[in-house]
Amino acid sequence: FRKALSNNCTEGSLLKYSPRQQKCPSQAPRGLQLFTSEGTFVATVGRNVTFLVFLEEGLGSMTSITVDFGDGTAISYVNISSIDDGVKHIYNKVGIYQVSATAINHLGFDRVLLYLHVSCQLEQVQLSAPLVVIKNKAVNFTTTLRPSSVGTVTYFWWFDNKTEPVVTLNGAISFPFSKEGSHTVTVQALAGNTVHQDQMRVVVYDYFRSHPLVFSSNLDELNPGVTEWREDIGRVVKTCIVKVTGISEDQLLVTVLAGLPTTAEVFIVPERRSRDRAMDEKWAHLDQVLCQQIIFGAAIHQ
Repeated sequence: FRKALSNNCTEGSLLKYSPRQQKCPSQAPRGLQLFTSEGTFVATVGRNVTFLVFLEEGLGSMTSITVDFGDGTAISYVNISSIDDGVKHIYNKVGIYQVSATAINHLGFDRVLLYLHVSCQLEQVQLSAPLVVIKNKAVNFTTTLRPSSVGTVTYFWWFDNKTEPVVTLNGAISFPFSKEGSHTVTVQALAGNTVHQDQMRVVVYDYFRSHPLVFSSNLDELNPGVTEWREDIGRVVKTCIVKVTGISEDQLLVTVLAGLPTTAEVFIVPERRSRDRAMDEKWAHLDQVLCQQIIFGAAIHQ
């Protein structure tokens, strides 16, 4: 207020219009809110995550705030105004964390939760399955991730040229092929904003024989664990078997399996011209070829 120039009053109104301090009425905390500064529910291992806390009702200066990060650590503040810039935290392990904020004063409390998906960068997905399978028999397809633990992963599977994928949260799936021949299987792994893909071909027959092949442990020292190396070794093994046993290249498939120790599987499939034979004759023919292959394998081992 300002005294008008023509006003001759000297006293009497100063006390009436002077400011007075009055304590605000206390309220129990209500409408507590918890967000990340990015507005998302995902984070990366080893990087700062900023949590923002807001309170709609309740005297901030009289209300204490506790933020529990869900990984065994928590932090408390005497009033909400002290965390206007947010609360920073770093997660060191992949996982889904329940993060909570609790506001308490002498009249009550309020609590809010969010679930944070902490992941690391996906570098590679590798698809594994038998190279040769039997028609109408379910085949198990599995995936291997690098690194092995990256958080929540969604898998998309395509069989042959189907436009709509099969979506799973598990890196394994079973699928039967109803037609003979070569089939393409594609998998994509989605982790955070990263997508990686792998693809393989599976050959389907009515019948076949297979035999495992074990290599000398010296080969393990040269195994870099990459697909290209395994394919090269498979071609070398196939060439050797064809040369020594006389088995037709069309009847022989070799796949070197991932991992250590280095192992392979040799598949003997029927000749194209034998498709119309009786089933007993087909099995007898494959048993004869397989016997030759086993003898060859024993010779290699010695």
